[in-house]
Amino acid sequence: MEKDNINAVNDSNSSKNSSLPMPMPVSTSGSGPRVPPQDQEDGCDNDRLDSFINDYDIVNGPERPIYPMQSDSSSTPKIKNIKENDDQGSIKVSPRTPYIRICPPMNCKEKIIICLDLNEEMETTCFRSRAGDKYSSLDLAKRAIKMFVMHKSQINPDHEFAFIIFHEESTMIQNFSPKPEDILQTLDDTEIMTQKSGSLDVDLLFQTIEENVQLPQLSENPQIIPPPYVIRLLLVYGRSQSVPIGLGKQAQRRLEASPCFFTDVLYIHQPVSEENSCEDIFNRLCELDPIGLSYILEASKYTPIFNSAAKLLAHPLQRPIQDKASYKIGSLPTVQDIDERAIANY
Repeated sequence: MEKDNINAVNDSNSSKNSSLPMPMPVSTSGSGPRVPPQDQEDGCDNDRLDSFINDYDIVNGPERPIYPMQSDSSSTPKIKNIKENDDQGSIKVSPRTPYIRICPPMNCKEKIIICLDLNEEMETTCFRSRAGDKYSSLDLAKRAIKMFVMHKSQINPDHEFAFIIFHEESTMIQNFSPKPEDILQTLDDTEIMTQKSGSLDVDLLFQTIEENVQLPQLSENPQIIPPPYVIRLLLVYGRSQSVPIGLGKQAQRRLEASPCFFTDVLYIHQPVSEENSCEDIFNRLCELDPIGLSYILEASKYTPIFNSAAKLLAHPLQRPIQDKASYKIGSLPTVQDIDERAIANY
């Protein structure tokens, strides 16, 4: 069994750190549009997260509406406005036509670039526990990144991690390393401090990545022979008032032209309201996925942040497209189903 197989996320074969949530099973049998993960009052969709994750609510702003899944017929992602008379209304995203993968679904090494937003909103947006404890978006982002790095390293010790921080511009402060403790130590460094800044220039971010990353060379038979590694950008964005700029320029296009480059997003934000730009920001972040192979996830509660981090553990060459991913335990086929299918096809 391959370590990063998305149908099982079988990192359960590895020893787990008891303080970290376990990755969640996924099946490709789910259907429906590509949408942000639904934030539920009882936490995440799966009960396999460890007990240290409690149900946390955001402090500043009114109670966040739940995001139901719904689609329209458009071929590009679009967010519908929240209706005032719909207390269950939320962001709705249309399905997307995915790009056909060229590389085979193998668990090759990943070089993962973690980009952490250090805008002042990461400190001012806070979450409160039922016990009254408060945590900033930055605190929760750090914990989610630590969980991701630890589990990803357990899945495949060959995975490498680099670390970039950004305000208006971006800076790589940790080059690629297969040692998870290097990233964990960097996250705890005093250099990780927020500051007031303007809009994120995505073009400068991709230029920084292009200067520090070498795309892998494909073989003569890329559909059969896997690449030596793939590169994944994991963008952790935490602004509710500042829409990113500079998307779709040359550096981004050059990187995305490679079938070995992927961009994922974890968007942590305030409750959607007329006072913020969360919908516009999410629309813009979806433009980072022009071919439909990325995972663009959002959350504004404590538990869904970790739920989303667990979903990102899956290998980009092995996971289903986000439209087809299902995180319900009962959605996986049973042994009886598999046996009946085998008999029917005999």
